Amino acid sequence: MAEISIIVPVYNEAEHILPFYYELRKHVPADYELVWVDDGSTDSTLQEIEELTVKDSRIKCVSLTRNFGQSSAVCAGLDFATAPVIIIMNGNLKNPPSTLPILLSKLDDGYEVVTAISNNTRQVTFIEKGLYNLYYSLLNKLAPHRNINDITRFRAINSRVIEGIHQLKENNLLLSNFFSWSGYKTATVTYDCNKCSRKHKKYTFANLAFETRKTINHLQPGFFKILLYTGFTFSLTALALGVWQVVNGDTANPVAMIITSVLLLAGIFLMVKSKKPQRVQLNKKIKMPAYLIKDVIEQEKNSYNLSF
Repeated sequence: MAEISIIVPVYNEAEHILPFYYELRKHVPADYELVWVDDGSTDSTLQEIEELTVKDSRIKCVSLTRNFGQSSAVCAGLDFATAPVIIIMNGNLKNPPSTLPILLSKLDDGYEVVTAISNNTRQVTFIEKGLYNLYYSLLNKLAPHRNINDITRFRAINSRVIEGIHQLKENNLLLSNFFSWSGYKTATVTYDCNKCSRKHKKYTFANLAFETRKTINHLQPGFFKILLYTGFTFSLTALALGVWQVVNGDTANPVAMIITSVLLLAGIFLMVKSKKPQRVQLNKKIKMPAYLIKDVIEQEKNSYNLSF
């Protein structure tokens, strides 16, 4: 068994696969396991990883059927990693492999979760920073425990934490909330973020928006009660305005008609969205998976298909 497993979710990162691999080898012990998770890439990412797999038996690749999002890709990697220590990082060199010895040394000091946070935010635009802050502000309000504003999920965890994650058996596990909720002994280190051009950023705010939706669904079902009450209020107000217009013979007023229509449609929309928890519970009952696997590729077994 390998000493450490390194989980790297990738989405259309073909140009970074080789540079990341060669840089990683400089900073990890010889007995390691590299678990790539191809999150439905549409470029040559999977082909690049397959070529490396032929040359290095320490590499395996979990190829997903489509793009399920970074959290689901990480969960897939956790299911296939075998080492007692796991490192989760991006594969575009924005998370420098040179930080790995520091993470591992912190684990040796007795910490169970070590989170690496970039101290360089110059590459993040003002708008992006505002959106990310809004997301984590929402997460901190909805989650029962406070979360670190860690966008990259650059972490090292030990076997106890790995076991805890698997015990949850949560299909759409929100890892950021798990680490703050679990109470494991945690340390934080900082690193200088490597340059990553904006055109090469594959996991963008669109992915974070998807994570926000999952956050609301899982952490605060009561949020949807607010939607229901708000939608009902809008619809009731629209009906009252409609009755008032008919009684007062003001049905020809275009402004009043527009306001009434907008309130009614908004109310109906919000009430429909408030039914989301029922669909979430239905997904849990039928055990909707967080991801689906197309192939698992490794040197010993080459490539084989998994059916669900």
